[in-house]
Amino acid sequence: MQNTTKQKEELINVRELFEKYLSYWRWFAVSLVVCLALGALYYLSTPMTFSFKAQVLVVDPNNEMSQMSVLNELSSMGGITSGIAKSTTNNEELVIRSGMIVERVVDKLKLHTTYRYRPRLRMTELYTETPYTVEADSALLHTIGREIYFTIDRTDKGYRIKGGEVDKLKRKTKFEVMAPSLPYTVKLKRGTMTISATDQTALADERVWVKIFNPENVTKTLSRYNFNTLISKTSDDIVITCTAGHEVLGKDMLNALINEYNLDAVNQLKQSAAFTSVFIDDRLTLLDDELSTVESELEKYKQRNELTDVTKDAEVFLETNSEYYNRLIETEIQLQLMKDIESYVRREENRYKMIPDIGLTDKGLIQVLSGYNQLVLYRSELLETSNESNPALQRLNAQLASSRESILAAMANSRRALQTTRKELQLQNDIIKAKLLSLPQKEREYIDIQRQQQVKAGLYVFLLQKREEASLNMAIATNKARLLNRPDLQGVVKPRLMLVGLVAGLLGLLLPALFLFVRDLLQTTIVNRLDVEKLTQLPILTELARNGDFEHAFDHTDTENTNAELFRLLRAKVQFVMEHPREKVILVTSTQPGEGKSFVSVNLAMNLSIMDKKVLLVGLDLRKPTVAKHLKLTQKEGISSYLSGSERDIHKLMCAIPGYPNLSVLPAGIIPPNANELLMKDRLDILFTELREEFDFIVLDTAPVGAVSDTYLVDRIADISLYVCRSEYSDRRNISFINRLAEEGTLKRVHIIINDVDFESKKNAYYKKYGYSYGYGYGNTPKGKV
Repeated sequence: MQNTTKQKEELINVRELFEKYLSYWRWFAVSLVVCLALGALYYLSTPMTFSFKAQVLVVDPNNEMSQMSVLNELSSMGGITSGIAKSTTNNEELVIRSGMIVERVVDKLKLHTTYRYRPRLRMTELYTETPYTVEADSALLHTIGREIYFTIDRTDKGYRIKGGEVDKLKRKTKFEVMAPSLPYTVKLKRGTMTISATDQTALADERVWVKIFNPENVTKTLSRYNFNTLISKTSDDIVITCTAGHEVLGKDMLNALINEYNLDAVNQLKQSAAFTSVFIDDRLTLLDDELSTVESELEKYKQRNELTDVTKDAEVFLETNSEYYNRLIETEIQLQLMKDIESYVRREENRYKMIPDIGLTDKGLIQVLSGYNQLVLYRSELLETSNESNPALQRLNAQLASSRESILAAMANSRRALQTTRKELQLQNDIIKAKLLSLPQKEREYIDIQRQQQVKAGLYVFLLQKREEASLNMAIATNKARLLNRPDLQGVVKPRLMLVGLVAGLLGLLLPALFLFVRDLLQTTIVNRLDVEKLTQLPILTELARNGDFEHAFDHTDTENTNAELFRLLRAKVQFVMEHPREKVILVTSTQPGEGKSFVSVNLAMNLSIMDKKVLLVGLDLRKPTVAKHLKLTQKEGISSYLSGSERDIHKLMCAIPGYPNLSVLPAGIIPPNANELLMKDRLDILFTELREEFDFIVLDTAPVGAVSDTYLVDRIADISLYVCRSEYSDRRNISFINRLAEEGTLKRVHIIINDVDFESKKNAYYKKYGYSYGYGYGNTPKGKV
């Protein structure tokens, strides 16, 4: 049951809110039109940004080329795998968006310089249609703080170039020159820029806005925000997207990015192969001499000892232990390679050269060498556009030095492991030698020389194989990224017409709603019956309309007066809640002055009197009497004189009101210095006992209960209390105050009257919807105050 009641209350609150806001429909209509107009202005003035997409398949060149089957064969013969490791798709995705690749795209397409013109409201980017080109020298280009901006206008006297430069601290330095003709060189503090005309003359008479940015900043922006990649979960393809302000520029950016990525991969492969080939040639020259020496020694040994063949027993034994023998040869080869590479690394002249990978089997060492070679390549590219004093190059040099130390440490670890392996294999050889002691000494010496010759020959063949592999890599290197879908325009990223329209429409509806909500939230006074009902459980008898005529007492026989009808309603409800004729005395009060208690007292008494009932209106607000003033009475004395004892006949103090024969008025009279003490006297109780016998209704206009305590004393002679609060005047806290008085029983049977309600106001749209303004048949009262 409680849930049902709560749901109904929430439904009523939503309905009230909707009806209240609906009464302000003109506000919403104007706001909607204005926001849609601003949205249209935003759409028409915002530069267009387009989205582009391309798809590539990342392949390993070593596995894609059929020619590499030759190397695979050689590798199987030598027991060595290919020296180029397959990169994963995730790593290649990072390379595609790397600053090094994007920087080349920026330089190639000159993305650091933008050209725009304004045909109408929207600033439109120029690319192939630009009538001018600007070339900034390297000194200027790489020292730009934030941007260089200027406009180019063609005039009768030449070309006006006007703009400025913004540094990193956003300080502006302006310049303006007049170029008689183009090309023209503009000299700035840190360099020069040359402005030339193109063969695109269609927009030559238009003003062109030019901006030049630091290429490093453009590279960072493009890499972070403009270029994006998405890796497929099921294959090795990568979707590359980018945004640009021109329909052709975006496609060129994607094409350039893919081309530069492929070019970088091919160059890296060729450089690695070239370094490897040079290193192998050097080693082959040395090995050729060593192998010739060993073979000559073997030949002389045979001649000297007249040996033609080894014994069959040694043959059988060596074949049985061939596995150990072959492994020992491979270990010796690896140790020799390790020694050669370590010697190469330690040479000072090779500190900024690539370290060749010529068949090492230690995967960890191969990975360290690959990372070092990447740094060497990056240093070579950086050195092409800067000098040794570049901080980035110095940091890279330090990183290379650290990497060399890591390589030497890794090689030392690998060498120790190989030496351990060699010792184990030599132990097996010692066993073999022990068994060979039974063989002739000459044969043993022959085997030792033959083993040395085979080690040298195996290393020589292995290096020949690697040289052929490096040559093939240089000859048949192909692109790493295969284009699956060409760069294509996907659509407009911003401004989006539907999104702008939707946001503008929502703002148009939300802004007035937000304003009304905040206004109601900051409203500290009550407005209508609904506000009071939320704050109290006390019964509300009626609401009285705003008295636009400023008349404190009006004609209650007028059928076209809204308040006259509302007082008839109040009269009926008062009679309903009172047990007449036993109960006759009606106390009217409020929390503070100005809420309309005297207005209600006077007019309620007048409305009661037109029922042929004898009514007495008593002014018991002795401190600030207003009844006599409202009714324009000239008599100065009143009930204060009777209570003080200066007048004993109460009827002499009563006044008649023209047009209301059944109404008598007993004004407050002269303001006494001891109003509280007068109201405490028994004369007041005796007087009202007599008046109850004489009158049908007695209306008491008392003092505000929030100001003085007089009304609490008068409450003893009253039967019912009418508490008056005023719309848009009485504070909400006043309702809490009267709630406390009712709970404490300070006032009898409290009923609330809401005065001065503006039924024509949009704040009271709920009542207008249900005709609660009583305009029909009674006329509409203009706005005003009590």
